[in-house]
Amino acid sequence: MHAMVIVWLLFTLMLFVIEPLFLEQLLARHAANAPAETFRAVEWLHRVLLVVSLLAVAGAVAGSQGVNLLGW
Repeated sequence: MHAMVIVWLLFTLMLFVIEPLFLEQLLARHAANAPAETFRAVEWLHRVLLVVSLLAVAGAVAGSQGVNLLGW
């Protein structure tokens, strides 16, 4: 549950705070000079967020099935 809250908090901050205030102008400037590199960087960040999200979902599913990975 905590991992899912952290993932949603990260997505919310990214969409509504970081991107509008800082990232939009930075990406626009960087994309004007090196569009392929900018695309690769953005794609890499999206894949990292996807993996983190999938790990949170897998952890929630495992926890709901009674799997105790921490041993507490």
